[in-house]
Amino acid sequence: MKDILEVQLNNDSISHAYIFESKDTEKNLVRAREFAEKIFQKNNVFTKLQFNDDYKEIIDYNNVITIDQIRQMIKDVYMKSYNGKVKIYVIHNCQNLRKESSNAMLKVLEEPSKLSIIILTTNNSFNLLSTIRSRCQIVKFDDEVVKNNIDRSKLSSIIVSIMKSNLADYFKNRDFFDNYKEAKEDLIDTITDFFGDLLIYKYTKDAESLKYDLWISDIKKVSDIPFDRIEEIINMLHEIREGFKFNVGYQLSIEHFLFSIWGIEA
Repeated sequence: MKDILEVQLNNDSISHAYIFESKDTEKNLVRAREFAEKIFQKNNVFTKLQFNDDYKEIIDYNNVITIDQIRQMIKDVYMKSYNGKVKIYVIHNCQNLRKESSNAMLKVLEEPSKLSIIILTTNNSFNLLSTIRSRCQIVKFDDEVVKNNIDRSKLSSIIVSIMKSNLADYFKNRDFFDNYKEAKEDLIDTITDFFGDLLIYKYTKDAESLKYDLWISDIKKVSDIPFDRIEEIINMLHEIREGFKFNVGYQLSIEHFLFSIWGIEA
């Protein structure tokens, strides 16, 4: 657990809302539960979470957290706790909040109950509304998980080739992209990592600063791209990932992205 959380526990300075962020979504949930247990114990509530009526988890089903789930939570937040001291809510994978669910969340974050603590878990806090991020304390963990064994070297090679006007490389490698249809979010995250490292390299010119140094040779080939163009690409990737929540087609999204970068570093 992050040192800051231990300090807040010891000093009775717990925030009313947190975002736990790391790439390992399962560890995020484990950490949220551990922190909840420590908060209850600090308040002399020793009931196990599964039997604790003042502990609630909101889990995404089919990668969606619905407005009804959030509305039910909001009603419960303002009700008196059973232990008279604290209530804790964990919203797991909150990157899967739909727009209307996110907007509903703002009400309880703007007008928090004195007895309630909300912990949101996510693999990327930038997929949340900025108004939600600004109302929570973000705690980042440094976990790194392998994203479905995605071949990063081949992926970067294809991307760079297309950026250099070789669109034929997409059609030659359609099977490569088809293989990741069931891991489409991980694929988009990995592509985002590539352009994030490209951005870092443009700022630092330091290969050791990159998240993945294995694609440094490819990054150097396209390092003349303007900063604002890279940022546009990263924003597009975030929009594509968001579109997957609403069943936007995978192949159409990939083709739209690759056509958009075709020839930009010719």
